[in-house]
This record gives sequence, C-alpha cells and structure tokens, in this order.
Amino acid sequence: MSLDAVDPDNFTRLLTLIKEGTITDKSGVEVLRVMLDQRLNKEPAETPAAIVTRLNLARSPDDAGALATVITEIITGNPKAVEDYTNGKNGALNFLVGQAMKKTRGRSDPGELNRLIVEALRNREA
Repeated sequence: MSLDAVDPDNFTRLLTLIKEGTITDKSGVEVLRVMLDQRLNKEPAETPAAIVTRLNLARSPDDAGALATVITEIITGNPKAVEDYTNGKNGALNFLVGQAMKKTRGRSDPGELNRLIVEALRNREA
C-alpha cells in the first residue's frame, strides 16, 4: 500500500457509514478529506467512526420539530426564493433546500428536506 493511500479497511468502513445512513454524502466527503490529510501529514489514522464522532458529523435524526423550525426560518428568511418557487421557478426550491442543508450543517437528508419544504410551501398557500 502506498503511503498516500487511505487504508482500504477504513475506506470500506467509510462507505458502510454512508450506505447505512449514519452520515450523509456530504459528511462522507469531509471524513474522506480528514483521512487523506492524516495520510498526507503522516499522522496516525483515525477510523471513520472516530472522525464522525470528533467532528460531530453524524446524520441528525431528522427530528420533525427541529426540522420544522429550520424550514420555517428558511421560508421566512428567503421571501424572494419563496416567491420564485410559487411562480414556477423550481430552481428556487434547490436554493431553499441548500439553505436548510447549510443550517443543519449537512446532517439532514436533502430528499427529506425537499419533501418537507414543498409541503410547508403548499400549506402556506392553502
């Protein structure tokens, strides 16, 4: 194995964390960056699980109450994007989901956020 390569067992563990939904894809990229930096700097290699714990990258449990608060803040704080979405610009929804992902530090499922934001926008119109 090259000194610049990530340990295959740790890489497999990282993929398992992503596949099981323990971390999001975005968090997986962050863990991989840390793993590569450790190899590059010849530091002792942490396991992916240890990195996830240390950096608090575990996927949030998508607590409905917490997400509802985030979604309300995003909708209230971005009236132009809400108006654009209401006028049929679907790209505005991607912006709103991105803002929610930013607020949850990438720890929420973007598909679930998308669904919840659409639902909140529809309820707003009703």
